[in-house]
Amino acid sequence: MEKDDLLKKKEEAIGFVMQKRIFFIVGAIAIAFIWLLVLSIGQCSNKSNGSFGGQSSQELNQRAESVSESRQETTGTGSITQAVAGDFGYVRNASNDGVVITYYTGRANNVTVPDTLDSLPVVGFTTNVFRRNTNLTSISLPDTITELPAEAFSGCESLGTIKLPANLVSIGNNAFYDCRSLASIDFPSGLQTIGSQAFRGTGLVTIDIPASVQTIGASAFYELSTLVKVTINANLTSMSAGVFYNCYNLTDLTVPVSLDTFQSSWNYSTYHAFQNCHKIPLAIREQLRSQGYNDPGFINVR
Repeated sequence: MEKDDLLKKKEEAIGFVMQKRIFFIVGAIAIAFIWLLVLSIGQCSNKSNGSFGGQSSQELNQRAESVSESRQETTGTGSITQAVAGDFGYVRNASNDGVVITYYTGRANNVTVPDTLDSLPVVGFTTNVFRRNTNLTSISLPDTITELPAEAFSGCESLGTIKLPANLVSIGNNAFYDCRSLASIDFPSGLQTIGSQAFRGTGLVTIDIPASVQTIGASAFYELSTLVKVTINANLTSMSAGVFYNCYNLTDLTVPVSLDTFQSSWNYSTYHAFQNCHKIPLAIREQLRSQGYNDPGFINVR
């Protein structure tokens, strides 16, 4: 009887140990499964919010936006094939006789935009290519480009030097907005249009508007505290409100002698062209009035 009891207790002990081992194995399998599930979820999260081939999803989204913009700007129909050459991404334009740069991935301080890609001339670039690039200190644009898009270099606060295309015709709205390091710029002789707020927030010291310019948009050179000299050559026919508003250190001003068409097209609805330019000398104001600039809306200084 005693032997039977001992044998029964031994069997119970063995059964208990085996039961514990089974529970341990099942628990280990469950933990491993949960860990693999967590890893799988993490990888999916990285693909949706993290990186692909060293590029963040934000960068990829920006590139996608750029491509979308380029498709809209080049108009045309059919598919547009995105191509890459070095740090530049580009597409062919609608007429298939030039390329439009859609993104730039480099981090160089000094950038030279090529004049050809894919054996075709570079005829333009979209808004997002250089906007808010704080690394950029100087850039040279090829003569094949005729227009700068709106906000082309907006927020490039370190940009101090730019070589504009010789064939440039138009500078878009806000093209150099808040380029606070930009102290000088040479406008090409064929330039026709300067957009609204194109140079607001820059550090320009002198401005020489070429005779080819016909239109200057509202607030184009708004509140440039660094500006001391402005020369506006003949043929300007439209200067909108507040072009030089609050350029309070401006002391040297030259405007066209002929003003019939020039004066009749001004818009004084918001600010006068040279409002609050307090330092324009009385002698210059007298000279301007003798030239026929009698409308107080043109030069309103205290």
